[in-house]
Amino acid sequence: WGDIAEQEAHVFCSVCLILMQRLVTLAEQTRHITLRRGIRFSKSGRAAAHMKRLILMRHAKTEPWHESVDDHGRALVERGFTDAAAVGAELTSRGWLPDSALVSTARRARETWKAVSADWGEIPAILDEAMYLAAPQTIDAVLSASSPAGTLIVVGHNPGLHEFACMLDRRGPPGNPYAHDRLFEKFPTGCVALFEAGEEVVYHSSAFQLVDIIRPRDLEDED
Repeated sequence: WGDIAEQEAHVFCSVCLILMQRLVTLAEQTRHITLRRGIRFSKSGRAAAHMKRLILMRHAKTEPWHESVDDHGRALVERGFTDAAAVGAELTSRGWLPDSALVSTARRARETWKAVSADWGEIPAILDEAMYLAAPQTIDAVLSASSPAGTLIVVGHNPGLHEFACMLDRRGPPGNPYAHDRLFEKFPTGCVALFEAGEEVVYHSSAFQLVDIIRPRDLEDED
């Protein structure tokens, strides 16, 4: 019986060794497939999405602050709705339709998003309290954590959004010099900065090149 038990133990160990080797081989194959597909993972363990384009839009023209309304509740004026709709039409004509949106919870930002996207159909939008009067570092952190894909539009506020756009332009590859000058000059209400990566990448602030600046007043000049 002792010899039989010893033989069975030897067979069992051999089988375990073979199974372990196969598991290691399978894991190695899976690892290579993942790398070939370019899948990267965020800290949460989810597959990180890839971005190609980033649209930064300041909310459109808004009613001035007054004592009867808090800043968060300020609404667009009629000119603001018109400007946002014109910018939306311009983005459509350029083929820059977003796949998703990140919008400040402020009323003026929400109304801007509604006006600019009126003819775009159903586009998922996230209303994020962190984007209200966000500093550039906050915007960068939100984008890094959310792993947006394709083309993302961000609707937010100055001075943080303007500073964030300038930061992207400084850190990214050299872009349109004319757009660069206009960006650093000012970022008025309804203004849009268009950024594009050379290829689809996981969001990083140094990956995007400034393509152009669109101001509502530019579109008036074209009419």
